[in-house]
Amino acid sequence: MHLPPELRDSVIDLLQNDRAALRACSLTCRPWLPRSRHHLFRSIQIEPGRRGAAFRTLLDANPDIGQYVQDMEIFGSGSDIPIERVVRMEWPTLRAGPQTPYTPLVQRCVLDNVLPKSTKVLRRVSCLRVVAMHIHSELVDILLRHFSAINTLVLNKCRSATFADFIALPRGFREVSCLKLHDIHWLRPTPPSAVPALYRRTLKTLVLSQKTDVALLLTWLVAQEIHTTLESLSCHSSGQASAIAICSLLKAVGSSLRHLAFGFSDVKDPTALLQRTELSLEPCTGLRRLHIYCTNSVRYSSMPSLSWILILLSKINSSHLYTLELSIPSSHIPALNFVGLSVVLSHPRCACLQRLIFHVHLRGDRLEEVGERIKSRVSSLTAKGLDVEVVGTDAPS
Repeated sequence: MHLPPELRDSVIDLLQNDRAALRACSLTCRPWLPRSRHHLFRSIQIEPGRRGAAFRTLLDANPDIGQYVQDMEIFGSGSDIPIERVVRMEWPTLRAGPQTPYTPLVQRCVLDNVLPKSTKVLRRVSCLRVVAMHIHSELVDILLRHFSAINTLVLNKCRSATFADFIALPRGFREVSCLKLHDIHWLRPTPPSAVPALYRRTLKTLVLSQKTDVALLLTWLVAQEIHTTLESLSCHSSGQASAIAICSLLKAVGSSLRHLAFGFSDVKDPTALLQRTELSLEPCTGLRRLHIYCTNSVRYSSMPSLSWILILLSKINSSHLYTLELSIPSSHIPALNFVGLSVVLSHPRCACLQRLIFHVHLRGDRLEEVGERIKSRVSSLTAKGLDVEVVGTDAPS
């Protein structure tokens, strides 16, 4: 039976989450092969060991498969190399000593064993995720040779000897518009002025986890004027240095910033820090979406103060803000001043606000109960037409 191409592709698309069915479709007949491969190889995870070696063998024998790979995640550890040996690697010291067992040379061999011989096979990959690797010049050279069309770069649990060594990787990808850094560390900070800028200013989205040195990175971005294209920022302040760096970036970006996600990490008194550093949302006159993380890794003996949230919101200076999100643990809800929140959001500067979303760290029946309680506390806002939602999320790890 002959099926029209568009109907055949629609049938295969419905099976995109069923890998066994997709493999069966790929063996049905030649016309079914391209669409099946599109879903089978669109997102790939490779790691050292047999799986990584098998992937390289497959691409060496069938290089045309590489054109279907769009999202690739490369692990610096696998079944043969525990991730702890990469993440907790020994830092170089002035004192001579035995070489760490997981050296850059070993890592280069790992990449050579999982990436195809031809550097042209994976040229269509647009999103690259690098996990648990020691970033150095040889690693950067190998990745740049294989991946030239990257627009999204995600680095997770990576380490480097210096900030200059680390930044060489995102610098090398000239078309990167989205950069996400999770749990990144370098041993020695490099003065921002000593690190060359990106070849092209294409960065639009920047996501920084709580375990990343925000101060040095953002200072470098501003010093090199890389912030000029930034539209979306997610970061946490862990102290005065990072708060000052964030404040400087917000002033530099100004009306260009459309989306902002912000919170504090390991800060005992966020209110005092806000006032001391004059961190404010006033420069963000083009803000469309704001997400505030009410969580803080500091353990409190009593209910924490969330007055900093109202201070931050009272400085909103965007007539375009249409969505406000608050992520909050259920235990912190009593500390949130709902009366003050309603007053601040009723101000004319928030006239365009359409949605207020509470992300509560709860699941199940209790979420519904807490949700009704929150909505009753902001009933004056719903009466004015604001859409209030309460959704459950898992607590951050």
